[in-house]
Parts: sequence; structure tokens; C-alpha cells
Amino acid sequence: MTAAFALSTSAGEKPPSTPAPSDPHKFLEDVLGDKSLDWVKARNKECISALGDPTATERYRRILAILDSKDKIPSVRQIGDGYLYNFWQDEKHVQGIWRKTTLDSYRSNELEWTTVLDLDALPPPTTGTASTWVWHGSSLLEEGPGGKWDRALISLSPGGSDADITREMDLVTEKFVDPEDGGFALLEAAKTSVDYRSRDEVLVGTDFEGDGSSLTDSGYPRVIKSWKRGTPLADA
Repeated sequence: MTAAFALSTSAGEKPPSTPAPSDPHKFLEDVLGDKSLDWVKARNKECISALGDPTATERYRRILAILDSKDKIPSVRQIGDGYLYNFWQDEKHVQGIWRKTTLDSYRSNELEWTTVLDLDALPPPTTGTASTWVWHGSSLLEEGPGGKWDRALISLSPGGSDADITREMDLVTEKFVDPEDGGFALLEAAKTSVDYRSRDEVLVGTDFEGDGSSLTDSGYPRVIKSWKRGTPLADA
């Protein structure tokens, strides 16, 4: 009986688990950490040493000249029945400008633009190491035929990362709507998704608690909330 009991116990035991191998590159998950950036610089240096500096080639200069050419047709997006909007970058507008024109002007040989937002003229980000803003796009309040088409959510990234901030803009005054006046604003950079549900309500996914609990393992929103105008984000 004793032998049988011992055999039964041994058969029910789980084999010892093998510890997971350590990841020598786990530090790269801190994408903006000094160690990660130093590692990237070292790998870039190795590539340039082996393959040469691509910016010194004639092909690079030719492609850059094509991209910077003013002869290209600017793509536009019509907002409502009014202006045509375009985001544009060149040597004078390195970070870019969001601008507008009329349909008649766009069809003419004397195309005239009005700048709505100049990213190069914005104050730099106040947090992190980024010194510039990168355009992440606009989301329009679309109210259908007869709508005002007068509001947009503007997303800007500090330095060009996946994280961004969002401000609401009045397209009539061409100014950001102050949060104290009910303007929607997400000023903490995060991987955010936000869009209008109605004039006074948006659907938003972001790092609500600041601890990543509302994000996926990749840092993107996994929770969407309804946020009403004039209320704090915590009440969404």
C-alpha cells in the first residue's frame, strides 16, 4: 500500500518548469530610453559603415528634390460646402502648415492659400525631450447637409512618436477652443483615438488612468468611452 501511494503521488506531480530564457533586448521596450537610443545609434553607425551614408548619394538628392518640388498638385479635402484644406510641408515649412483655399482658387492658375495652423510657429512641447510637433491629422464634426462644419479635432505628436495630444479647433475663428470654454482637449501625450459622436460628445480611447490599465500590451486604447462637452475626462 505504501509503495502504491508513493507511485501515485509521483505520477501526479508536475515536472519542474524550465525558466524562460532572459531577453537581452528587453530594454528596447523603453523606446525613448537612453540605453535604447544609444543601441539604435550604434546599429545605425554599423549600417552606414558597411553600406555608406544614403544621404550622400545622388539617388537620395534626386528623390528629395522630387518630394520638395513645388510642381506637384496639392491634394485637398473639402469640408462641407466651403473651403478645401491641405497639409503641406516644404523647406520653409519643415513641420508643415494646415491651410485652406476656395474651389475657384484651386481651379485657377493663381492658387492662393490661407494658413490655418503653422506647426513651426507653435510653442514646443513642454514635456519629454521632443522639440517639435508632428501632424497626426484632423477629425471633423460632420453634421450632414446643412451642418455648420465648423469644428475639428486636431492631433499633434511631440517629436513624431505614436503618442499625440488632441485639441478642438473652431474652423471659423481658426483658433483652438479653450477647455474652460468647453473645448475638447487631451493634453497628455498618449496613443489616443478620438472622434465626434455629435457636436457635444466624442468617443475617446486613451490612457485614462495614466497607468496603462486602459491600453493593450502595445500601448493602444482597448477601452472606448463617451465624453460629454464641458465635463472632465474622468467623468467619461
